[in-house]
Amino acid sequence: MASKLLDIEVDQVKSSVNALFSFLKKKRKNELFDVPVKILMSFTFRSIPKIKNKVINLNVPHGLGFENQYICLFVPDLNKRVRDSDPTVFHYKELLAEKDITCISEVITLKTLYLEYRPFEAKRKLCNKFDVFLADKSVFGPLPRILGRDFFRRKRIPIKVDLKSNKLKEEINSAVNDSFLVITGRGSCCMAHIANSTMTQTEVSDNIIAAVNSLCQSIPGGAENIRNIYLKTEDSPSLPVYLAALGNADIDPEQALTQTEPEPEEITWKLRSDAYVDDDKEIILCNNDKKRKLLWGNEDFSNAPFKKRTKEKKQKATVTTSKRKILKKKKAREIWKKIKSTKQNKKNVT
Repeated sequence: MASKLLDIEVDQVKSSVNALFSFLKKKRKNELFDVPVKILMSFTFRSIPKIKNKVINLNVPHGLGFENQYICLFVPDLNKRVRDSDPTVFHYKELLAEKDITCISEVITLKTLYLEYRPFEAKRKLCNKFDVFLADKSVFGPLPRILGRDFFRRKRIPIKVDLKSNKLKEEINSAVNDSFLVITGRGSCCMAHIANSTMTQTEVSDNIIAAVNSLCQSIPGGAENIRNIYLKTEDSPSLPVYLAALGNADIDPEQALTQTEPEPEEITWKLRSDAYVDDDKEIILCNNDKKRKLLWGNEDFSNAPFKKRTKEKKQKATVTTSKRKILKKKKAREIWKKIKSTKQNKKNVT
């Protein structure tokens, strides 16, 4: 892992945050309720990290928790043989009350997920109902199979907590307030929730800089692997925070102007030879020591008789099979005529 930090301009971050807040102010002018809006930051990598579904903790100085936030907690069943999950839910709600934890909106057991949230529509409603999902470390393993692909496609991966910890309140508060980034390993772009619209512009800027620095220390390739960073909400345009220099900026211009002879490229079909494009934009085949032109539109197409032969063989094979069928039908008719004639002869004799 590279520990080098990204050379990000603070003025550019502040101007992007200011532009985003002015956009939100214009858009939410006629709204009755001041609902907090998630501020997202998208990262684009130069090369896709070779890690799958890894959750990276972005340590931000200002917490992401806000009032009226819906948080769901997945817990294990106390008694797996009992179908009723109310005693388990009551037990964990008492545990949270003893630790003075009031941010949890609903507690759902693993058995309830199996029985009540099996249909796809029920899982989709559950995904849309809550802002944050927490899960005890004992049930974190089977959750991907139970929750389904919709949770992980929308990157709503639950955050792991330890309900047996002595510092349970601090652990849940850090899980709710910290920012997390999910790297799926399937594409070069990923997104993280790093602030809310209820924060000040300075707090949002501090969170952006802290999240970028922690990301540079966690991803393969470090700061050099980040191509660009954008700031946005779910329904706003993307505002640039950082744009990396082009990859060929350090190339000598005189060296770039010199033209080199194109090297032969391998052809993947059955010709088994090399080819390149010449100055007249024609494909030239290099067959052993000779050079032959590949004519696409003419009949005299070099090294193509192999394909024509296979087609002819197929056509001959189809003709022979059809002839066999005709011959079989003729033989059957002849046999049937002979049977009829023998029957008529017997009748005449009698």
